[in-house]
Amino acid sequence: MSIAFLVLLDCLTPEARAAFLLREVFEADYEQIAVAIGKNEASARQIVHRAKQRLVKARGANRQHVRTPPQEQYALLRRLIKAITRGDFDGIRALLDEEAALMGDFGGVGPSLRSALSGARRIAQLYYAHYLRHGDSMRLELALLNGEWALLRYLHEELESVQAF
Repeated sequence: MSIAFLVLLDCLTPEARAAFLLREVFEADYEQIAVAIGKNEASARQIVHRAKQRLVKARGANRQHVRTPPQEQYALLRRLIKAITRGDFDGIRALLDEEAALMGDFGGVGPSLRSALSGARRIAQLYYAHYLRHGDSMRLELALLNGEWALLRYLHEELESVQAF
């Protein structure tokens, strides 16, 4: 699944996410969904229906994901890596769209963002702060993730985060 779709699914409760995925991805019937989530069939139908409505609303609230050609994405991310590793705040900021949003989830292993950071300046400040804090102990590299380039951040040679754009 694309990262954009996974982020979108995050707006659902675990029960609604399970019901929606069972129906839309695995084509389960409502009876199977009801058993899986411990509800009756009518409730399962309603949960899937509400999940679809919520996803449509959430998608409309966000800009549509525009795919950047892989070569262009690679070149932009190489420039971002250079700006971060040089501590070039203005260079980092220049590479970010003013409508950019940064969302983070460390799966309970590390600190997660309570809400998205919005805007080029705030996101650039975060990258710059990581540069100031970690300096030479931070290594950035690119890797293909779900068909798109992603930024891998290593701290003290251990993978700390994977960032999709």
